[in-house]
Amino acid sequence: MTNEIKVINNQIHFVFVPVKNMENAVKFYSSILGLTIKPGPYENIYNLDIPSPNIVLDSNLEEGFVPAKHPLFTFVANDLNRAQQLITEAGGFVRDIVSFDDLSFFVFDDLDGNRITIVNR
Repeated sequence: MTNEIKVINNQIHFVFVPVKNMENAVKFYSSILGLTIKPGPYENIYNLDIPSPNIVLDSNLEEGFVPAKHPLFTFVANDLNRAQQLITEAGGFVRDIVSFDDLSFFVFDDLDGNRITIVNR
């Protein structure tokens, strides 16, 4: 083993989610995560008030908006059926739950078409 100093830490600090309409995105994510919405007006960046890694909604897209068509990250839920209901009520599009012996999950699209996964272990 060497005594080299790490240049890059093995920890994720931010995950950026591209959004077209910041106000709608803030309402959507705050609703499904049970967060209090910070007062606006909203700039091009909005940091969701959750433990690290931080999720940052980003509407400052110089090269135009392109939704993520692969899951950007995964949330954990205690009740996948209730999570599907919350996301649907907030305007998201949910896919079917996939189950394995020790893991179940589903993928959803947010209001802008970004894909996110929710898992229940």
